[in-house]
Amino acid sequence: MKNWPADAISVENPEWIAVEVKVCNENGDDITVSQAPWPLGFPDDTRIETRGLIGSGLPKPEYPVDGGTLWPGDFLRGKIPFVVEKGQRPDRIVYQGGEIDPVEWAVPAK
Repeated sequence: MKNWPADAISVENPEWIAVEVKVCNENGDDITVSQAPWPLGFPDDTRIETRGLIGSGLPKPEYPVDGGTLWPGDFLRGKIPFVVEKGQRPDRIVYQGGEIDPVEWAVPAK
């Protein structure tokens, strides 16, 4: 992608990476989903958040930026893009939204 967003300029060697997320509302109340509560964690204990970008040049299918509703029995899968320093690799994906405690998933080594 040639046109980097303004906040990627502070990254010396920017690189796009994407996380594929799937959320299931197996039963219960409607839930709202968005890219916002999905930061990436790194081995140095830092985190980055997505910039909420959508559009051409980004991996498809895109995960909703501003929110989508999942009704009971509904599922949603999509990719969330991040800008990182080239070669930087997260070691965990974090979910920190809603009324639950944060949940982390390990990113497997290459």
